[in-house]
Amino acid sequence: MLPTIINLAVDPVTRAQPAFSSVINTAISPLALVTHIKRGDRPMEAVFFQRYYTGVKRHLARYIFDPSHAEDIAHDALLTVLLRLRSKGIEQPQFLDRFVYQTAKFSYFSWLRRPGNQPALFEPLEEHPDSMDTEQHFLGAEQRRLLHEQIDTLRIKRDREILRRAYIHNETKPAMCAALVLTTSHFDRIIFRARERLKQKLKLQDPDILAALQSNVF
Repeated sequence: MLPTIINLAVDPVTRAQPAFSSVINTAISPLALVTHIKRGDRPMEAVFFQRYYTGVKRHLARYIFDPSHAEDIAHDALLTVLLRLRSKGIEQPQFLDRFVYQTAKFSYFSWLRRPGNQPALFEPLEEHPDSMDTEQHFLGAEQRRLLHEQIDTLRIKRDREILRRAYIHNETKPAMCAALVLTTSHFDRIIFRARERLKQKLKLQDPDILAALQSNVF
């Protein structure tokens, strides 16, 4: 089957007619996209834009009735991500898909905060972080989700409970010792062994997840 040739109507950044065409290849990994864009590969930017634009716009259209507004917000979100990829990339490229949609969500929040865009039935939204700074918010949430899933697979109930309290619910050490009726030294031994069992499990079964959680837990 011949590849689909994309002739972009506009450049994803300047919205001007681009001087190139590109080939959409869904087999291109997020890591390859991030790496090539950071190196200045403009055709790969077109692949990035074409891969995500339709999906992001469709996602936003669930909340925004005016198609032109959904298009504008989708463009702004992808531009935000693209500029980030050009300048310094993202810390965990394997999560590019989710990062794009998280950025679209924050772009929507920014749009909705403008007085003219707030329907009267909405209460004022709480303040949200700027979309240029969403990566750390996203990575924190993604790490907690991954960690929660992995903790649930541990065989020992006490391991699951102490790791959930420490890393999912962020309980303080005194609070955990009181709840679990442990001395501080006993607590230290238990949580150390629980972390080690989780680490060894991930080392054998999923080194990629271990790497993603390395700075947060181990």
